[in-house]
Amino acid sequence: TVSTDLENFKTYTNNQIATLENSINNSTGKIEVLDKIKYVKSVSDLKQALKTPGVVLILGGDYLVDTPLEYTSYNTIGAIGTVTLKYELGNQNIMFRPLLDGTEVEYTGVTNVEINDIIFDGQNKDNISYGLFSTAHANKIKINRCTFKDVCGRWHAVEINSSKDVVFDLCTFDGYNVDVSDTRQATEMIQLDYAGSTEQYPFTYKIDKTRCMDISFKQCHFRNMETSLYGALGSHTFEEGYMPVNVKV
Repeated sequence: TVSTDLENFKTYTNNQIATLENSINNSTGKIEVLDKIKYVKSVSDLKQALKTPGVVLILGGDYLVDTPLEYTSYNTIGAIGTVTLKYELGNQNIMFRPLLDGTEVEYTGVTNVEINDIIFDGQNKDNISYGLFSTAHANKIKINRCTFKDVCGRWHAVEINSSKDVVFDLCTFDGYNVDVSDTRQATEMIQLDYAGSTEQYPFTYKIDKTRCMDISFKQCHFRNMETSLYGALGSHTFEEGYMPVNVKV
């Protein structure tokens, strides 16, 4: 866990850097030079820091996110104090999503990413479609001790699309379509989908029917989800052979 204690900080960052360097050394792909520790204290700082591999430490505070934060491979993101990312992107957007160029297939997109101790706040934006976090064509993504809260809309707080080996550990999912009629917002807080069309994922990505597999939710808490038809976790994948595989809650 990231702590404000200096010695814990040093141990944490050194361990994460060693892990990232080892992953990069074992990779057969072309990897940029590791940009070790990056301290950020603004949305623009964070957006820039996520572009290269390394450890990203966000200084405590509330951040009004009005531009998509696109993460890349071999990044560990953590918090110094309490960090809340607040959705301010408007209609049809996802606040924290992978950087893709549309050529990635199967699970060859973003890999080896760890996100720790972040609060993702949807601020109950009504009458728009939006999400807080997503993956697509991703592999080896770990989300630890994060909170996803207060999403009100036709989309999902979390969209896991065409991804493998995604783990949510000790996360909290709190507040989804509270006090909103199901006749208008009947869906689920967490969506597991395949790369079937832009309806599944309306951003730059390869439509190759890659499905989700090996998705885990460990010791997570689900609260205040008011959708009578679906609820916490679901999928809009109806095509035979492309349903999510090995999902554990």
